Amino acid sequence: MSFAEQVALDCSVFFNLDEFAETHNVAGSDVVSIVKEISSEKWSDGTQLTEFDNSVSVKKAELILKANDLEIDIVAGGVIVVDTQEWEIFEAKNIAGIITATLTRKY
Repeated sequence: MSFAEQVALDCSVFFNLDEFAETHNVAGSDVVSIVKEISSEKWSDGTQLTEFDNSVSVKKAELILKANDLEIDIVAGGVIVVDTQEWEIFEAKNIAGIITATLTRKY
């Protein structure tokens, strides 16, 4: 089995509404995706929050979805609305057609 075939097979499970995924409104479109909160002590890459990060109340989340499900590009430094809440895009990666974005929002 090729890598692309394995990714396609894994996506069918990962983005299954009966397994891990839910329908979220992302940038005005309802898409099957995964949104999860990130620990308040570490970023998704495992690095510690800085003193500045801890002095401001910041909510963090990770958004995972198929790149071809959106008509917009998700890029670091941009802003995106997920389920009516506006988030800043801290980091975004597209690997094999799967976007993983770290989102932040002050509250």
